[in-house]
Amino acid sequence: LATVIPPARARGMKVYARHLEAFHEALHARFPSFAKVRQVDVFGQTQPSPCWNHPEYRAFWHGYVRQVTSRYEIDGLLLGAERDASLEPMLHHGEAPRCFCRHCLAAARTRNIDAGRAREGLAKLHRLVTTNEIPVDGLLTSILRVMLRHPEVLAWETFQNDSKWSLYADLRRTAKRQAPRLEVGWHLPMYPLNHD
Repeated sequence: LATVIPPARARGMKVYARHLEAFHEALHARFPSFAKVRQVDVFGQTQPSPCWNHPEYRAFWHGYVRQVTSRYEIDGLLLGAERDASLEPMLHHGEAPRCFCRHCLAAARTRNIDAGRAREGLAKLHRLVTTNEIPVDGLLTSILRVMLRHPEVLAWETFQNDSKWSLYADLRRTAKRQAPRLEVGWHLPMYPLNHD
């Protein structure tokens, strides 16, 4: 930013700091402390992606926003996560549903969400979408049946998405406290459409 800002200003251009979450294995190898904030999946396994409810992960983002907004004369921030809660990654890529870490379990209790029932329903959905067999009733009917019998699945999905957006809202407030004139926006993931 220090290199980019002066020539951008000379050309009358605005400068936005853009930062996306990075949660690949190479990051964990380089910065071992990131392992503490990993999500836990429905089967109790840690995943590379960080937990939106982990206090240390949230503190990391607040520190980042404070540092960038206080050190550089930027016009705005563009922050984001190219990830969703559990249903999209599971239905499209067969990923195990998450996050069932202790921070999420505690936060879910405050919303009266039964994490055990959510875990049970999400595990059933995961088995449905990762098996190579099409159920007799069809996949969609079978998925809907699990969701009707385990409404906690949708409660968990809503809770996880709310966790992401609450972090974004907190970061916006932090940025605006530092520099009220800043424009703050969020990068939204775009998935390519496959046309056969």
